[in-house]
Amino acid sequence: MACSTDRSTATYVVAPSLGPPDCRVADFTDIQTAINALPPAGGKVFVKAGTYVVPQTILIQQSNVHLQGEGMGITNIVAAATMTAAPAIRVYNQQAGNVLPLLADTAKGETSATLTSANAAHLTSGNYVLLFSNKPVDTEDPQKHAGEVKQIEAVDLATGTITFDDQIYDGYLVSDGAATARITMLQNVTLADFSVTTLAPFYTGNEASISCRFIDNLQSEHVESHHTYVLFEPMRLERARDLTPMALGSDRRDGVPLGKYRRFFEDYVRGDAERRLQHPGAAFGARHAQPGRIPGRAAHPKLLTVNSPLGSSPSRNRSPPLDGDPRKDTSTE
Repeated sequence: MACSTDRSTATYVVAPSLGPPDCRVADFTDIQTAINALPPAGGKVFVKAGTYVVPQTILIQQSNVHLQGEGMGITNIVAAATMTAAPAIRVYNQQAGNVLPLLADTAKGETSATLTSANAAHLTSGNYVLLFSNKPVDTEDPQKHAGEVKQIEAVDLATGTITFDDQIYDGYLVSDGAATARITMLQNVTLADFSVTTLAPFYTGNEASISCRFIDNLQSEHVESHHTYVLFEPMRLERARDLTPMALGSDRRDGVPLGKYRRFFEDYVRGDAERRLQHPGAAFGARHAQPGRIPGRAAHPKLLTVNSPLGSSPSRNRSPPLDGDPRKDTSTE
């Protein structure tokens, strides 16, 4: 018998304890298990108050998923001490096609690219592709390369021409290894009302605590990432047309000043390949930055096969409150 009053529109409810057999208050105690149980059409996972220590990355690999907590500092997702190279949450479907080299250079403002006819045959109208090259685009990070996400409107097999849904925002040269590859674009993902932190004593990865890639319509609201090594990087190569206002705690363990963090965040927004990402009202807070390593920013995402789903485990006891009221706006302009 389910006695939860928290279900509302949620597909599944997660809590530190299911409750007694005759009056269940939740469906799962494990966040990843709840996400994996969602139907192909997606759904909402409501994570009740508590601290959930995750020994492996929480993976969201399908569209139309809403991960909802009860509030920052109330629903706490904590990467375990053993997670020294992977994020707490990854929203990304790594299924991808082969790398298809461009046959000719493209210029900014054009709406098409040319492949061999044989390579063009691997693509169809409606496919999403990553257009990229080895051209560096950041003087501070030479490993950050040019890249942008496009949707294909038409494929001409006779000429090998693929036409995109909008203009190209950078030049892609054959001499720079310009190529394209089919990607899986997730649709309509929402992250809301929870905090993320880590127990790891060090971190060797490049991904942030919440890592998001290739999403059309990513919404994040009242999500806090604090006391982590790479703070937040959900903006790379997204086609999100409306990123809702969000509060991001800049409690970086690497001690980067808030001003540099703000620029780092906005670089990814304003330098996004699609130039469409918006972040109205984004709040940047700062608490307890600690000295440490500054991880490098990665280049265009690697095209890999899908990882196997990984689990997560909550602890029964709720964590102590964060410094002050986590819902209070401590941002600076």
